[in-house]
This record gives sequence, C-alpha cells and structure tokens, in this order.
Amino acid sequence: MHPEIPRVLCPSCGEIMRLSRIHPDGNNKSEMLFVCDCGFNYRMSTRAQREAEDAQF
Repeated sequence: MHPEIPRVLCPSCGEIMRLSRIHPDGNNKSEMLFVCDCGFNYRMSTRAQREAEDAQF
C-alpha cells in the first residue's frame, strides 16, 4: 500500500477495507471512500486525518 493511504479496518467485520475513491474537496482537503466486502462504507477526510496525526506529537 502507498504510505499516504491509511489502512482502515472495518468496524463491522474487522477486515481491511478497500479504497474506492478519492474526491478533492478544495482548500487542500479531500475525502476518501473506503468499502468492505461485507457492505460497510466509510468516508474519511484527509484534513481530519492530518489533524489527528498532529495531535499525537
């Protein structure tokens, strides 16, 4: 996997989710859609991800 793409585990079944699409949102933000074979979908904002990483340091 590419280091910029997070590894997301499905909260429903625990399997690794697959990146379905990346949608640019503007202002250096984007939204990623992850899907799982069990049917669960998860959307993640890259801005929220970076803010969470910054809070760890």
